[in-house]
Amino acid sequence: MSTFLELCQDLRQEAGFTGSGPTSVINQSGQYAKIVTWVNRAYLEILTQREDWDFMWDTTTFNTVVGQNAYVSTDDVANWGDGAIYETSLTKTDESALNLMQYLDFHEQYLVGVPLTGRPRDFTIRPDGEVLLYPTPDKVYTFTAEYHKQAKKMVTNTELPSLPSQYHPLILYKALAHCTANTEDFNTYQYAERQADLIFNKLERDQCCTIDTAGPLA
Repeated sequence: MSTFLELCQDLRQEAGFTGSGPTSVINQSGQYAKIVTWVNRAYLEILTQREDWDFMWDTTTFNTVVGQNAYVSTDDVANWGDGAIYETSLTKTDESALNLMQYLDFHEQYLVGVPLTGRPRDFTIRPDGEVLLYPTPDKVYTFTAEYHKQAKKMVTNTELPSLPSQYHPLILYKALAHCTANTEDFNTYQYAERQADLIFNKLERDQCCTIDTAGPLA
């Protein structure tokens, strides 16, 4: 398991740069600033390589308000998956699936005229990220949904990458490839690319395609 700072220190060592740092990922300059950038660039490339990474999966939940159909949800969603709802007072024994719709279809079908009230059966995501339910809740319900998180760069020294710890070397090798492409050390670049490909293939086999999400909806 490697923190953001440890990955930067490992990259400095693998690249053969002098010194013992960086001692922080914050407010760096010169060579150390490049190291921090290369590690984060490698990390974001991995996260954005696929939209169905298992390690980027999460869930969100909230309780509805009678007569309200729009709700602010989590702000880190890349792709939405399945949804479900149950009457809060009845607990999950009352749970049923919610149909996820494309926003334009939802708008055309439900947002013209006077909306119905009742138990929600469909939901969508507005362009501003809010969750819309239809029919408008007539009782207090508990909404839950699966989603895949947005890719975000690492910021703090002790921050851990999202991918499982056994695959953290993938970040190092991809960062090393960026570094050695910059320094024109092509032998090390080719080595780093080969190692990254090997680990990435294992990551794909281990962390892909077990959870279905519908993709962007706006």
